[in-house]
Amino acid sequence: GPELVRRAEECDPDLVITDLKLPLMNGLEIVSRIKETVPYIVVSTLDQPEDCVFGQLRSMVAYLVKPVAKEQIKAAIDQAAEILSSRSGKVSATDDRV
Repeated sequence: GPELVRRAEECDPDLVITDLKLPLMNGLEIVSRIKETVPYIVVSTLDQPEDCVFGQLRSMVAYLVKPVAKEQIKAAIDQAAEILSSRSGKVSATDDRV
């Protein structure tokens, strides 16, 4: 958790993908410490709508419940790419190797 926050501060990521349950800091704590403009995807074994509502207040792209299919991750990353593209005016696409 804290390591991800530190790295995000150093490299200014375009997207964060995190699990909800992590040691030392949960995924929602992590994204709350990263600047609000960074879109993120939460992956979890927990189906908790209250966490999804929190995410909608920020930049959550998707809340995916494990097990997650490759197509679900790809769709969420494509959605994040569209958000980032609309912000920057650039066109981007995800790699088929996701």
